[in-house]
Amino acid sequence: MTPREVEVAALIAEGLSNKLIAVRLNMSEHTAKFHVANVCVKYGTTSRTVVGVKHAVAQVLANPPVHQCASCKATQAQMNANEDPRVLEALVSA
Repeated sequence: MTPREVEVAALIAEGLSNKLIAVRLNMSEHTAKFHVANVCVKYGTTSRTVVGVKHAVAQVLANPPVHQCASCKATQAQMNANEDPRVLEALVSA
């Protein structure tokens, strides 16, 4: 998707209408409809709800949340240590 289509998908996910998408992105409502249609085609649906869900899932997969709990840090450290033993030493001595 183009960067503009990603913006439109995010606004669809927020529940905005074509008119509000147009206002938010400073474009005509006709242009907003055009982008919404392209986003729907690229996500393989005509449902704005499906577009919103697929966009949200794509964002989470592209930017997974970072956990800060001790067990998650230990697990991540162990995975990193498998790649480079110096990583675990640095975390243990910190």
